[in-house]
Amino acid sequence: MSSNVQTTFDADAYRDHGWRTALDENYYVRLGLEPNGLIEPSDIAAAFQARHGWWLNRENQLKRGQAVPILNTVGPHVPQAIKNLSLAKNVLSDPSTRAAYDRELFGSRLKAWREGALRGAVGTLTGTVSRDVVSILVAQGVTLGFKEADARQVVRAEFDRAGLKVVDGASEAAPTPVGPRQQTPASPAPQQPRPGSSQFAGTPSRGLTAGPAHTIEGRITRFPVSDRKHEISIGGVVVGADGAVWAGLEARNKDNSRVDWVGRLQDGKWTWVTDRLPGFITFMTLGVDGAIWFTGTNGYAGSMGRLEPNGKITEISLGSPTPDDFDDKGARLFEPRQRFGWGEIISCSDGRLWVSGKRAAVMMSVGPDGVRRYPMPSGINPQHLTEGPDNALWFTSNWNERSGSKSVGRMDFDGALRQYALPGYAAGPVTMGDALAADIVAGSDGYLWLAESERARLSVMSTAGEIMNRIDLQPVNAYGQGPGAITAGPDGALWVTGGLFAPNYVVRVDIHGSQTYLSLGDSSGAHIFTDGVRLWLLMKEPDKGDGRWPPVVVCRID
Repeated sequence: MSSNVQTTFDADAYRDHGWRTALDENYYVRLGLEPNGLIEPSDIAAAFQARHGWWLNRENQLKRGQAVPILNTVGPHVPQAIKNLSLAKNVLSDPSTRAAYDRELFGSRLKAWREGALRGAVGTLTGTVSRDVVSILVAQGVTLGFKEADARQVVRAEFDRAGLKVVDGASEAAPTPVGPRQQTPASPAPQQPRPGSSQFAGTPSRGLTAGPAHTIEGRITRFPVSDRKHEISIGGVVVGADGAVWAGLEARNKDNSRVDWVGRLQDGKWTWVTDRLPGFITFMTLGVDGAIWFTGTNGYAGSMGRLEPNGKITEISLGSPTPDDFDDKGARLFEPRQRFGWGEIISCSDGRLWVSGKRAAVMMSVGPDGVRRYPMPSGINPQHLTEGPDNALWFTSNWNERSGSKSVGRMDFDGALRQYALPGYAAGPVTMGDALAADIVAGSDGYLWLAESERARLSVMSTAGEIMNRIDLQPVNAYGQGPGAITAGPDGALWVTGGLFAPNYVVRVDIHGSQTYLSLGDSSGAHIFTDGVRLWLLMKEPDKGDGRWPPVVVCRID
C-alpha cells in the first residue's frame, strides 16, 4: 500500500462519527482516501472492505432485530451507505473511470471557486487593477489546491468577463530578508512617508478617526486604526477575497463600556463595515465561498459566524465548547465556561471549516451537511490549527493541570486521530490566564513548524510526528517570552512574532534556519498574516506616556 494512505480502520472512530463519510457525494471521502496519484488498487480494496463490512454488520443487526443503540442513528442510512461504497469502489478501481472522475471532480471544484468566491471578489473591482491583485487571487486558488496555471487562467477569464484591465501599477517583489541578524535590535526611528506611499483617507464611524500612514526603514507602512481616544483590543484578522484586510476590534470608551466592530482596510482607507456586535471576534478565516468566517467570545461564545462583504453576519450555533463548568484544577467556575468561546477557525481543502475547542477536549467541523463534533481523548485540548502538507488537520494541544500534556495532534478529515508528545519544554502555553498556546503552520519544505512560547525556539516536525530540527531564536521579547505567532510567507520562509504580549520583533527564518530580524520596539499583541503576495501585521504600538491610549495599526511589510 502507498505510504500516505490510511491503512488501518478505527472501528470506534467510524462508529462515533466516521460513518457519515459513506453518505458523502465524493467517492474518495466515502472510502476515507485522499485524491492523489499515490493511491494503489490495494488501498482502495482495503478501505472498501473495512467500511463495507461495517455497514453489512449494521444491516444484519437490523434484519435480526437487535436492540443496538447505534442503529437508532445509522439505521435509516444503511441501504444508501452500502450502495454508495460499492459505487465508489467500482469507479475508483478502474483506471479509466477513475481518471474521468478525477477530471470531473477537479472541474467541478474549479467551477465552484470561479463562480463563487472568485467571481464575488472580481465583482468588487472596477476599471484597472494592478498585477498584485491578480497574484493575490491566484494565490488563493493555489491555497485551495488548484495548479497555479489553472488558477491564473480562470482569474484572467473572470477579469475579461468583468471588463477589467490589468496594469503594472503597484506590483512588487515578495519580501526579502530585512538585513543582518541583530542580537539586540534597535528600534527604528519614524520617518516621513516615502513618495507614492498610501495615505490613510478613511474616517471610521462612531467617532473613531485615523491619521496618515508612514513608512519605517522602507520596510513597514503603517495604517493607524484609532485616534487614541479609545482603548482598542485586537481580535481576528484575515485578508478577504477582495484583497482587503478585515479585522475584529473592540473599543473601550471612557466610561469603560465596550463596543465590538469589524473594520476593513483597502487602498489605504479604513472603514467600519458592521454595526455594534454582540461579541468580540477573535479568529477569522476566508471560506471557499468567498465569505469570512469567524469565532468569538461573549455573544459569539457558542457559535461561529459568516461575514459577507456588505457587513451582514449569519450565526451558526456550535453549542458550548466545553463539556462542563470546571476549570483545569477541578474547581467550579462562577459562570459557565462557554464565556471563553471557541478557538481558532480555518478553512481546509476538504471544503469544510474546522474549529478548535479552546481549552476543551473537542474539535468541530462545519460543511454543507451541517456540524460534526469530534470529542478528544482526555488531556488533548486543541488550540492552533493548520492543514498539513499531507492534507490532514494538525494542531497544538495546550497543557493543563489534570493531564500535563504538551503535544501535537494530527486528525484526518474523517476524524482519525494521532497524537505526538513533545519532550521537555514544548508548545505552549504562555504564562497569563487563558492565553493562546504556541502556533503551528505548514512550511514550504513539507514539514510542520511550531513556535514554542516557553522557549525562544522553533521546532520542525515531519508528518510522521518526528522532530527533525530545533532552531533557537534570539532575542526574546521584553517579557522573556519566546515566539507568539508564525506564518508561512510568500517568499517560502517562516515569519514569526516575538511573543503574545510584547512582540518587540519580527523574525524571518528560512527553511535552513538562517534568521534575520526587524524590530517592532515595544509594540504588543501582533498578529502576522499574508495575502499570498505581501506580509501584514496588526498590532498595538507602544504607550507614549502622554495619558492617551496607544495607537493600533495595520502594517504592510514590503
